[in-house]
Amino acid sequence: MSNYTKAEALLDKSIALAVTAGNLPVEQALRLARAQLVLDLCQYADHNRSVDVEADLEASQSNLDPLETLTWWLRWQELSGLLGAVTGDTQRMISTAESSLKHVTNVLEQAESFAEKAEYLSRLSFIADLGILGYLSEAGPPAGLRFARRVFARLIGSETAVFQTPEGVAELYLLNPVTPDWCGVLVSAGESCTFYELESVGKDFWNEAIDELRPGFFSGMSALRQPGGTGQFADLLEEWVLAASGALGPVLTDLHDADYKEIVVFAFGGWCTVPVSALQLPGPQGSALIEQAAIAHGPDQFVAHEPRLDRVLHVVDARLTEAKAETKMLQSFAKEVVTCTVRRDVQAVLGEGQAFDCIHFTTHGEHDFDHLEGVGIRCADDELLTARWFFENAKLKGGPLVCLAACQTGLSDFANLPHETFGLPMAFLAAGASAVIGTQWPVDDVATRLLITRFYLELKSGCSTAESLRRAQLWLRNADDASLEDASTGAMRFSSFDGNWQNPDLPPFSHAYFWAGFVLHRA
Repeated sequence: MSNYTKAEALLDKSIALAVTAGNLPVEQALRLARAQLVLDLCQYADHNRSVDVEADLEASQSNLDPLETLTWWLRWQELSGLLGAVTGDTQRMISTAESSLKHVTNVLEQAESFAEKAEYLSRLSFIADLGILGYLSEAGPPAGLRFARRVFARLIGSETAVFQTPEGVAELYLLNPVTPDWCGVLVSAGESCTFYELESVGKDFWNEAIDELRPGFFSGMSALRQPGGTGQFADLLEEWVLAASGALGPVLTDLHDADYKEIVVFAFGGWCTVPVSALQLPGPQGSALIEQAAIAHGPDQFVAHEPRLDRVLHVVDARLTEAKAETKMLQSFAKEVVTCTVRRDVQAVLGEGQAFDCIHFTTHGEHDFDHLEGVGIRCADDELLTARWFFENAKLKGGPLVCLAACQTGLSDFANLPHETFGLPMAFLAAGASAVIGTQWPVDDVATRLLITRFYLELKSGCSTAESLRRAQLWLRNADDASLEDASTGAMRFSSFDGNWQNPDLPPFSHAYFWAGFVLHRA
């Protein structure tokens, strides 16, 4: 007698005793255990016993709910979805995932620690993955992608009512490679969905880049720590943009031909280090993608949200060279500016749920590629305000815009699965922000102030957040000395400049280093 047979026989006897004793909770737990065991036999030993699994699921379903019996409710949902996958019942996979999605808020609210919340998110994500597979099989890639976006937004607590892609908008999915020599990319617009199999950017490419065996973002970050590092980083960034543009050639050609006005990027893994706005479109002119389209990063629901700047929270470190100028700039835009400097005060304001239209950080930012706890904002008292704290404690009322005018605040924890989408942008969106502007690398102080000032001006004129950022980036890239003089505080060009790598015949901030690292995450 095999161990499986012995275990099933023991479960049979135990279930019978529970039924006789009228102990429903114990009976349900035992039936779910037997359903798991038999389902394993169906999966791995080719047993045709799905009817037995179905019977145990039906018998154990009563009185299970996410409030009173969360552990067993989650287990039932997992087994139900998995049964659908084993039997090819796509409708069951979809309906189970949809049912689970309705209760995400109830489930996550019961988590008493970050670890417990991570576990619940992982289990809900597994159920949702089966639902995505069901939609892909039942209705094709567009339906699968729409559901995937809805799941992603729901898991971080965003509104899920509107998910139709507007006219002239495309979604660009830069996927993690699963083979050594190629990577998949998806472009979805309306009911169309195109899959690209891109050679030469598989696991080997990314491993070489991360290990700094290939010139690009990661070797550039190391160069920044050396004398003359800014110029070296700028050169390596240029190589990184050209390499990514070449790899994405077929995708960029189609995006250019379709003439989309907005592109929403879902960048997984190391792709989050690529400045999409600076990607070079095909053709002799070599224009940047941002010249054609506004760029936003997902999750994204296309829910109308009119940005306002009436009441602003300014988290500021007065030691920064542009702190005084940014304070003056915010006071010129807003009716009320509330200022915080030390971590304790910032936590008090954001933890108690005060309403702000905009939260602007003039601070240092930190991103540790090897340690999740190293992602955060360094306050004026040198204390680190971590992404984890925002995720667990911040309550942002009114859907404020969050502007992280600090270094590397737009990156995710892509190197540490399953946290590849976790970082400051996701933490703020989960806390209630409507949009987050962050950066991909250590940005120049003067360029940051000039760009963000222009961004707020465009917002005040009525432009959307994505279009405002696009216009601000193009303005900074193209601005000549005369234009910059009007917006200058005396330091007209750059503050992190440490070498003569700028071409004096070009506009002062024309290099992608100054403008392309600003990214918009919108929910």
